[in-house]
Amino acid sequence: NVSVYDPWVNPKEVKAEYGIGVVDKPRGQYSAVILAVGHNEFLEMDIQEFLEPNGVLFDVKSILPKENVTYRL
Repeated sequence: NVSVYDPWVNPKEVKAEYGIGVVDKPRGQYSAVILAVGHNEFLEMDIQEFLEPNGVLFDVKSILPKENVTYRL
């Protein structure tokens, strides 16, 4: 199962354009989180709270400190 979250997007536009749903906020814990955009909102979140134990955090935009992520570009 995949959840998509981006505080900047309009869920109706994303659904119409790409055919995917967007959640209004992350819920629960995930085995992997891919941080694919560099919005400041993600700097203010504790993304670790959304990871399962031994979960993977991949920071595509390298906005988080290296020591807080599993992998980054």
